[in-house]
Amino acid sequence: MAQTIPSGKIQTVLGLVDAKDFGKTMAHEHLFHDMEIFFREPQNASERLLAHQPVTLKNLAWVKRNDSSNLDNIRMLEEDLLTEEVRLYKMNGGDSIVELTSAGIFGRDPEGLARLSRTTGVNIVMAVGFNRSGENGPGFDERTEDSLVEEMVHDITVGVGVEHIKAGIIGEIEIGRLDEVEERTLRASARAQQITHAGISVHPAPTDEGVLKLCKILLDAGANPAHTVIGHQDVISFTDETVHKILDMGFLIGYDNFGFEARMELPGLGFAAEMSDFKRMDAVTKLCAEGYSDRIVLSHDLCTKIRCESYGGNGLSHVIRDICPVLIKKGVTPEQIDDMLVVAPRKLLCWDE
Repeated sequence: MAQTIPSGKIQTVLGLVDAKDFGKTMAHEHLFHDMEIFFREPQNASERLLAHQPVTLKNLAWVKRNDSSNLDNIRMLEEDLLTEEVRLYKMNGGDSIVELTSAGIFGRDPEGLARLSRTTGVNIVMAVGFNRSGENGPGFDERTEDSLVEEMVHDITVGVGVEHIKAGIIGEIEIGRLDEVEERTLRASARAQQITHAGISVHPAPTDEGVLKLCKILLDAGANPAHTVIGHQDVISFTDETVHKILDMGFLIGYDNFGFEARMELPGLGFAAEMSDFKRMDAVTKLCAEGYSDRIVLSHDLCTKIRCESYGGNGLSHVIRDICPVLIKKGVTPEQIDDMLVVAPRKLLCWDE
C-alpha cells in the first residue's frame, strides 16, 4: 500500500509541514511554466516581430492587448524573476503557494520550485495531474485509468527526479469536453486521492451542466469533496444556483483569477464571462454572508509576465495587499478573510482538517 500524506501534515517541495503552520495561501498559481502551446502567431507581418520580442516597456501596451501572441509573455522560465515575485509575496504577508503546473509540455520544474522555496522561505506545494487530452502529448488518449493512477500515486508517495521531490496535490485537472478521456482522468484522480489523501484541484467544464456532471463523476469514483476544489468560479460565471449546488455537494470552490480583467469568449458558447475584481468581490462577499467563507479559496492563476509586479502587473500579492482590505470594507470580517486564506486551503491540502 502506498504511503498516505500523514495526518496533520501538508506535503511541500521541501518536505512535510505542519498544517497549523502553513499560513496564508494562494491556492492556484503557476510559477515555472512554458505555455507555448497557447501561442498565436499574429496574422500581420508587422506584428510578427513584436510576437518574438522579449516583453519590455516599449512593447508592453501591445503585449497587454495581445497577451497570447507574445511568446516571451507566456513563458515563465527566469528564476530571478520568479524569485523576486515570490519574495514580494512573502514581504506582503504570504506564506504558501499551491503551484498547479503539470509536467510535460507545460514544464513543471520540481528542482526549480525547491530552489524558490529555499531562497524565499515560502512553502510551495507541487502538483501532479493532467490537462485536456489534446494537451498531454501523443498517446495520452490511449492510456489506461490504472496507468494514470499509478503516475499520480508515484509522484506523491515516491517523488520526482533524483531528489525525489514529492507532489502534494492532484491537479490542475483541466476538463473541457467531458469526453471519455476526461471522465477517465477524473476517475483516476479520485482513486489516487483515496490512496494518497492528497487534495484535488479541478479546472471545470465551461457550462453549468458540465461542472455538475464532473462533480458527480468525482463523487461516484470516491473523491472526498471536502478536499477537492472546483476552481475558476470567476472565469466561467456559473449561475448562483450552480455554485450553491457545488457547495451543497461538499466541495470547496475557487475564485482564483483575481487581477485578471477580461471578456472571454468560448467557442460555441458565446461570451462566457466578463471578469473583473469587482464582480469577484461581490460574489465572495455574498457567499461569506451566507456562511461559506471556510469553503472558498482565493488566488490569481498568475501565468503571464505582464501580470507580474516586475512587469507592472499586480503580482502574487494582489489578493492579500489589495483585495482583502476592500472585502473588509464590503462587510467581510477578518475571521472570514482568515477562513479563505488559511482555513480553506488547509482543508484542501490536509486530510484531517
